[in-house]
Amino acid sequence: MASKTTHIPRYLLPQYGALWRTATPAKPAPETPASANKPASTPEPVDPSKPLVLEKPERFNPPSHGARLPRSTPKHYGGALSDAELQAQTVKSYPGLPPPENTWSHWFIHSRGFHLFITLGTLSGLAIYTFIANFNAKSPFADLIPPISEFPRHPFQYLGVLIDVMRMHEEHESALTAEKRRQRVEDVAKRNEYRKAHGLEPATGLWG
Repeated sequence: MASKTTHIPRYLLPQYGALWRTATPAKPAPETPASANKPASTPEPVDPSKPLVLEKPERFNPPSHGARLPRSTPKHYGGALSDAELQAQTVKSYPGLPPPENTWSHWFIHSRGFHLFITLGTLSGLAIYTFIANFNAKSPFADLIPPISEFPRHPFQYLGVLIDVMRMHEEHESALTAEKRRQRVEDVAKRNEYRKAHGLEPATGLWG
């Protein structure tokens, strides 16, 4: 049986693929006698007596535009505002902006006397509270002060008792301070007597 061969047109075959690749590998280029006999390039020796010279850097080229672009000013296309419109803007409250002048909110924010009164009042209240807490914790006469509920009914008697208790407290503190000072003086005198009895040099200083 005779085999039949069919002819396939070229445009029906793939343009790329193993079909069109050559089976013979590419041969390397032959070496010429000049390249074979040429010695390998060696770096030139550096003279240690001469200083090293660095390459000159390239020139600095600044950018063509500045660091910041100029801010564009807003343009108003409606023309100049009239006096009535300017007056209306001064009394109108805008969201996110400070209150206008001649209002209670503006006075509350910008009044120095009012803020000074609040600051001094707060500091004075804290100082009084600290003094009362310290007095109640350390003074032995804190129980003699009547409760604060008695002040509206008998204010003068309450103040009189308070003054007497404070005077007793100050006298007690003065007595404790004098006793501590007397003990320190006695300790210094005893140290001096001890040094004299044992032939030591007298101590110098405020407390011996």
